[in-house]
Amino acid sequence: MSVKTNVLASWASHVAMMVIGFFLMPYVIHTIGDQSYGTWVFLNAVAGYTGLLYLGFGETISKYVSQHYARQEWDRLNAVVSGICAAYSVSGAIAVGGAVVFAAVAPWVGDWEGQSVVEIQGVIVVLGLSAALSIIGSVNGGVLYGVQRFDLERGILIAGVLTKLGLTLFFLTGQHSLITLAMVFLAHTAVEQGLYFVVARRLVPTLRIRRRYIKWSVVKDSYGFAALSGVGLVASKLIYDTDYIVIGFALGNAAIVPYAIGSRLCAMIRQPIMQVGEVFLPRASELNARADGDILRSLVCRGMGIAFLMSTGLFIGGCYFGSTMIEVWMGEGYSQSQLVFLVLIGAQIAAAPSGILHMVLVGIGDVRMPSLLRLAQAVLNLGLSLLLVKPFGVLGVALGTMIPILIVDLAVLVPYGVRRLEMSAAYFLKHSVAPHLLPLAALWAYSHSVSRLTLEASWPTILVVTAGGGVVLALTSAAVWLVTERRTPNAVSPSGAAVPAHQSL
Repeated sequence: MSVKTNVLASWASHVAMMVIGFFLMPYVIHTIGDQSYGTWVFLNAVAGYTGLLYLGFGETISKYVSQHYARQEWDRLNAVVSGICAAYSVSGAIAVGGAVVFAAVAPWVGDWEGQSVVEIQGVIVVLGLSAALSIIGSVNGGVLYGVQRFDLERGILIAGVLTKLGLTLFFLTGQHSLITLAMVFLAHTAVEQGLYFVVARRLVPTLRIRRRYIKWSVVKDSYGFAALSGVGLVASKLIYDTDYIVIGFALGNAAIVPYAIGSRLCAMIRQPIMQVGEVFLPRASELNARADGDILRSLVCRGMGIAFLMSTGLFIGGCYFGSTMIEVWMGEGYSQSQLVFLVLIGAQIAAAPSGILHMVLVGIGDVRMPSLLRLAQAVLNLGLSLLLVKPFGVLGVALGTMIPILIVDLAVLVPYGVRRLEMSAAYFLKHSVAPHLLPLAALWAYSHSVSRLTLEASWPTILVVTAGGGVVLALTSAAVWLVTERRTPNAVSPSGAAVPAHQSL
């Protein structure tokens, strides 16, 4: 499938999942209360650290399966998948063991205000089991990424989210709410991983996970790539999961809720772009293997440009309508959430495009520098969050996330990636940033004009205003594209070669 088709499949699925999660979040909060929801988010943030047990092999599976599948090297493909599955089995056992230990010490970790310690311990163990199942089964999802069938992978994610939605609405009550949510998560994980298992074997009939395929040389070769990729994984966990833990310990679990609301709105842009980046990784690996540098550069510029357009557009909309949106969505009492959202989405103006660049660099085998930069960013993030949480509350934690992103991504990662891909700064700005300035200016003018009207704070108003902004952005972007294509029917690469527009993605 083409990158365009895969990107569209990724976006469509994430829109569906975000809509479900968007409307499910206030239902859960109002059903179980701020204190219980804050505790749930805190426990999930702790459980999220089991993601470190993926050891960076997620990107490794995608990269190597893509290579061996294209060359029909079935034994080598099976060797990679079997070796990583063996490593994941050990990781899964560690996840369960860690959950048992954490459950044992839970009575001394916090007072768990309003919650039964026994229920907290049960939640921790169930989340550990869910993490283990997800880790071990993820090799099958990695196969789908490697063969670039993102439509099927996205479809499975939607099936899992629908399962979670149905079970939550049916079973969740104010009683034993946390263990209910944990069991729903376990069922959701089981459905997803079961579907991945079946579909992966339909797509690659020769796929076998056997002990005899496990070869130390292959695992060692894979681990060399994965070790550096794992550094980036550690950094990502520090950046996006530690915030909740810092807030929970410093301000109490109930204080997590306004931050979680702002973070969820930010995730509406961050997560789809992350998925687009994952689509780009195997494509970049393929183009690099074929030495199609001109098409690769065009791919990077367009991908980063789309990320810049989406994140900046959401920031503009949030500045004008964020408070109304949060009031209609969650109700009154969450005024802090808009400031948190604006800070976090402002950071994504830099982080989203650089995230695309990061995945492309990984795809061409350049893992060391991007991963080390991400780790430095994560350490700085943690330090600033701890420093700012007491004087500024949840806003200080948001600033602790934004400042390192602006420093590391804009000042270091983007210049490094541009040079690594042999692009000049002028070429990069012309093809990734400049085409989107006029559409963003049009969106700003639209938002400013509409904000001066007296409008009712309701869902119909929010939907109409949002749709209008989307139309303005889409039409202006289309007009800019048409003018650009007429002037330059072929995209000229830094090397001087003409790249047909239809081949750039």
